[in-house]
Amino acid sequence: MTNIDAISRYAVRFEASGWAVINIATGDLAVVGGVRQRDLLLEDADDVAKHLNIQERS
Repeated sequence: MTNIDAISRYAVRFEASGWAVINIATGDLAVVGGVRQRDLLLEDADDVAKHLNIQERS
């Protein structure tokens, strides 16, 4: 699972249908290219969260 630290905005959360990427500040699903990031495999959700957090730091 993605580590949450002081500068991470996105994390993964398990839901009934799979893993989702959420904005930790709002609890909303992350949206990439107009697609809500849910129903993912854990590895995919981790990758999306990692890339979104890298973009936030840039």
